[in-house]
Amino acid sequence: MSLENENNTNQKSNHHYASLENTKILIIHGWDDSPQSFLGIKQRFMEDGFPDRDKIYFVKYDSKEDLLTVPMLADGLNDRLKEKGIIDEQGASNEDIYVIVHSTGALLIREWLNSYYDNAETCPVKKIVMLAPANFGSPWAHKGRSLLSRIVKGQNNPKNFGEVGELILQALELASPYQWKLSHQDLLCKNTFFQSNKIQTTILVGLEDNIDGFFNKLANKVALGEGTDNTVVIAGTALNPIKICLEYIQKGTDIEVIDHIEEAPTQTAFAVLPNTNHLNIRDRIINPADKAYEFFGKALTRSNEADFQVFRTELDRHNEASYAKLERDGDQKYKPYQLFIIHFVDSDGEAINDFYIDFSFFKLDDIPKEVKIFPANQAVEIPDLSQEINRELTREFHENRIDPSYRSFLVDINEANGLIAQAEQQYPQGVALTMQTRIESDLSQEKSIVLHRSNSGGKGEILSGKKFIHANTTTLIEIKVDRKIGREYVDISTNVN
Repeated sequence: MSLENENNTNQKSNHHYASLENTKILIIHGWDDSPQSFLGIKQRFMEDGFPDRDKIYFVKYDSKEDLLTVPMLADGLNDRLKEKGIIDEQGASNEDIYVIVHSTGALLIREWLNSYYDNAETCPVKKIVMLAPANFGSPWAHKGRSLLSRIVKGQNNPKNFGEVGELILQALELASPYQWKLSHQDLLCKNTFFQSNKIQTTILVGLEDNIDGFFNKLANKVALGEGTDNTVVIAGTALNPIKICLEYIQKGTDIEVIDHIEEAPTQTAFAVLPNTNHLNIRDRIINPADKAYEFFGKALTRSNEADFQVFRTELDRHNEASYAKLERDGDQKYKPYQLFIIHFVDSDGEAINDFYIDFSFFKLDDIPKEVKIFPANQAVEIPDLSQEINRELTREFHENRIDPSYRSFLVDINEANGLIAQAEQQYPQGVALTMQTRIESDLSQEKSIVLHRSNSGGKGEILSGKKFIHANTTTLIEIKVDRKIGREYVDISTNVN
């Protein structure tokens, strides 16, 4: 990758942490890691003027015990914080707490905040820096539970030989029910902690998916797919999810759709880092010659809400410039993506596992005007373009192994927008991008949902004019259907025949 580090071309430190005299630092590692990997961060803090090395704490936890869950780890974290006097019995502190997390550590700190604090006003945490956080999972997680991974990565002591942290990896798997639940509790809510005037949170993630070593290179090629930093899905690191709710309602012989879109009210700073992967991000944030070092320092030293908002804008511009330069250099590998997570349930809230999803283009003249949902067999799709868009939108498809009613797919933003533009150019009278949903056990539910109509002004599409494609975002789609299957097995009669 050819993008060079910007600005900080000398090795001199330019952050001054001397003003953080009333601050404690917590550093939390990720899965299959330890505090040893973060000694350099503590050393850098001291070299840059942090007042007291005894106020920099490492959180250590065993991530490869099969019976441990993320909520259990959060309980343990709370106990140790009290034992060390970092917080009192009520969870308060006479000093601010800044938290630095890597990978799985992001789920741990979010779980702790969600479990032990009702609002940001009573919480002593004031800043969080997330390094390559696994907020919406990792392709590694379900691979990490395989027999091969248990041999290579599992514990090697006789008592727990081969254990890899089964339940933690279940939480980390793409489209996990745990991630879905947690995001509703702490992101898609009015009182989210992650706002400029509450806990100022910065997310830094690398764009590079290449890590040295034969095993890592092979795993990346075979297991991880596109859009990762060699461990986490880049789009899934951000804390800005959008949720789309679709409910199919039976109206006589017709089905209508009630649609609702919700955007998380979070306000976080987010930056992608060229030449950076899941592991070396820990080194780059302590190298004064690196852009990551500059962003890391600013994340911890923005003194007020207005300064943090300026910082957020700075990172947005950095992201735009980074992707633009990569595109100019002809580097097509590192592009913005969007992560989608779909959950299918019936009207009773019960999971539906046997559903299928396809995407198609239709000519506007062939589908009902201003109708958001129609029977899948009512119109004929545009063959070639439909095959292309369906292949593009479903090529990184993953079905959660614990609960198949949750599934994810990863979308290349540039490719998707390019195909939409191509369809609109090829059919100037207009096209519609649709999502077909089908339940194997109840084919009466096979419907087409209109995601986008050309030149419609938002009419006749579920998002009512709002964009369906967003870079570096996770979009949750919940589809609820009134399933009829099984009802024919119940009868009432006056006789026993």
